[in-house]
Amino acid sequence: MQNCDILLPVSSDLGELINRQVEQKKFRAIENSVDTDLFYYAERNRVNDVFRFIHVSSMNSLKNAEGLLRAFKAFQQAGGKAELVMVGDTTPAIRDYAASLAFPERSVHFHGEVSNADVAALMRKADCFVLFSNVENSPCVIGESLCCGVPVIATTVGGIAELVTEENGVLVEACDETVLAEAMKKMTEDYSKFDRKKIAENALGRFSYSVIGKKIDDVYQSVLTGK
Repeated sequence: MQNCDILLPVSSDLGELINRQVEQKKFRAIENSVDTDLFYYAERNRVNDVFRFIHVSSMNSLKNAEGLLRAFKAFQQAGGKAELVMVGDTTPAIRDYAASLAFPERSVHFHGEVSNADVAALMRKADCFVLFSNVENSPCVIGESLCCGVPVIATTVGGIAELVTEENGVLVEACDETVLAEAMKKMTEDYSKFDRKKIAENALGRFSYSVIGKKIDDVYQSVLTGK
């Protein structure tokens, strides 16, 4: 760290954190890249007009999947109509917890660990991606969702606020399940304001391999030439 010419964190939040806690160093934030051959926009063919939220994570404690399930339950109790797809769970615990909340039949679906191609296919079938993490850096899944044209609801932790704007999603405070439930209901009611195709186009211009590769190459060239 002390001997590097420039630091390349995946978010400004991380760069500033490193500067505060490790070493004062010039940095340039370069986002995580997305495989846009897998994660790409396609028209959403909604089955029976069911609004579909999707969550993708390992569902460890930092991801707060339990809080998301509770918020989704509150959303339903407030009259919200939707289903929730949960992808990436590796133990029975989160499914057991969901069962204890007694959701209406077929409103919550678990898929476990699946391939990246299957994650992408599930995202394209969704209307909104939800990430209710307590701690994050710059989640790859947000870039992947946006490249599919799927708007995002996520918490204001780590570098997430650098990825999510009014044009592509909604930010909520971590651990505030009431606000998350309200955001989910508002998303279903005001969904037409999000232009999925534009979201995908903007994300392609930000997260694709060619774009990120060019940013990294520019930094390498500047270091090599001393400019």
